[in-house]
Amino acid sequence: MTQSQRHDGLFWTHNDNINDPGSMQRVTPLVHGIDRQGHLRLTLELEGVIQRDWEAIDSFRIDGREQLIVADSGDNRDSWPDYVLWFIDEPGDIPPRATTRTTSPTHLLRFRYPDGPADTEAMVVDPNDGRILLLTKREEPPRLFALPLSAREAFAGEGSPRVRLARALVRTPGRHLFAVGDDWQSINRFAGADLSAMTSFE
Repeated sequence: MTQSQRHDGLFWTHNDNINDPGSMQRVTPLVHGIDRQGHLRLTLELEGVIQRDWEAIDSFRIDGREQLIVADSGDNRDSWPDYVLWFIDEPGDIPPRATTRTTSPTHLLRFRYPDGPADTEAMVVDPNDGRILLLTKREEPPRLFALPLSAREAFAGEGSPRVRLARALVRTPGRHLFAVGDDWQSINRFAGADLSAMTSFE
């Protein structure tokens, strides 16, 4: 949870990687704004984002704008090849009644650790120093990593890595791709796949 930089008395949190605690089905990433009494004020539904295991969230100011940053950095099995930080503009207004809005990230920062996977559930932004600090979990002692804010890239609705790969394979005229798979192959979920890449591929 993090305090809003733009709205007094508002706090931001997220839905981790599931909406229904009784289900492991991955769903649309959501960022929630709540007031001091814990009442829901606004939900931001993020388009174009593939969510694996969200952990920390922070708020900060950069280039004259208030932003949220969400770390998709959880890795309980130490199995992911890379991780993503998502940057989202804070909305300018908060409606009087709870509502849901659709938005997209403005930037992302994809990164890898120098010596392989790590489970990271703590993150903070130091805008004065221009760095993002990430602290690993389940390690003795924990390790602290720093990423430059300047390394973030503009987000253009990139989709999942598998969707990007499929598009790249057929980019050249005359190339065709035949995909085999089904939504019951649980290994796809554990690999972080968006199953619609198989079930809705065109």
